Amino acid sequence: MAYDFLAHFAITDKASLEKIRQKKRPFEVMSFLARCEVLSTALADENLAKEVKQGLYQMLLGDNASLSKGPIWESFQTLLLPPPEVAILALPQFSMVLKIGLELQSPFFSRDDHLFYPHDNPVRKEWVFGVPYLSAAAVKGLLHWAYRCCLDDPHLEEAIFGTANEDEADGIQGSLYTYPLFWEGQLGLSVINPHDRKSGAGTKPITYEVVTRSSRGNLLIILANRKEDKAFLKRAGTALAKAVAYLMGEGHLSAKRSADWGRALVINIGLWVKGLQEKEDRGSEAEVWQEVVDKDGNLKPSNDPCFTTSLLARLSGLSKSQVKKDRQKAYQKLRERWETLKAGPKGPAVLQKTFRGLEELQAFLEGC
Repeated sequence: MAYDFLAHFAITDKASLEKIRQKKRPFEVMSFLARCEVLSTALADENLAKEVKQGLYQMLLGDNASLSKGPIWESFQTLLLPPPEVAILALPQFSMVLKIGLELQSPFFSRDDHLFYPHDNPVRKEWVFGVPYLSAAAVKGLLHWAYRCCLDDPHLEEAIFGTANEDEADGIQGSLYTYPLFWEGQLGLSVINPHDRKSGAGTKPITYEVVTRSSRGNLLIILANRKEDKAFLKRAGTALAKAVAYLMGEGHLSAKRSADWGRALVINIGLWVKGLQEKEDRGSEAEVWQEVVDKDGNLKPSNDPCFTTSLLARLSGLSKSQVKKDRQKAYQKLRERWETLKAGPKGPAVLQKTFRGLEELQAFLEGC
């Protein structure tokens, strides 16, 4: 199908190039990726190839720099990235989903193997939506490398990452699952100038298509605790937090790491753990609830003297001004909360927490 498409729209003269430049039919309805594929057919002609490489590709890139923003990105997120609060429900007890928001501090590059493209070094893109990304296998490989750099526990390493099939022996499936790291941001061009080791002089500059600095993405990691062992959650979760911290600090997420590409900053962290209850730190609130129920465990009537403005505000979740304005509404809110507490949680318990940094995440997991 792809070859038929390219054969039909192949660029064979300058008139067709002008149609792409001016976004005339049929090219105005094509995606950025489809236009690039069609444009690559002009490289077979030396005269057309010069025009493509000297300006037309850069023009397309400039018009579509924000490739992973807007409607395309929203549709993509909805279709292919599962919400962590939904994914966690399908996992065994004491499993976790970790979502780490990242912002690039330097260009990102991961080589694409696209056969038809007007640039020699395109960044890897998802083949339907054209969103640049780092594959799930690459994410897992980088985490494995970071683990070995900062930790030395072969048994835990095997349990998390598994082992390969070698010497006719079956491998072991690990507990770690990763998703591709998709970048929401802009595409651009960046140049690396290799230097001769003897003379120290630059040789021939090489241009790469990259995801630019300040683009953002989410690192999504799942730890499936098949044995439902709480101790394994503590050990494996802490180890993964250390590996991620090492990867963000010492290692990077991109090819060309020696050029400082792929450096990222952690901007937010979300954690979902199934079956874990947050340590009770609310004894005073529990005592307050005891004040508003009778000896049979039923909520006292709204005209009971115990329902002061401060107490109604605290247990209903409303402000004091809202309580003074409508005490009956505040009592109704309080009753709804009480009925929810009596009914207990619906479905499996899931602990959800947010953290400002990896050190805070690591400290929490160590204390599980």
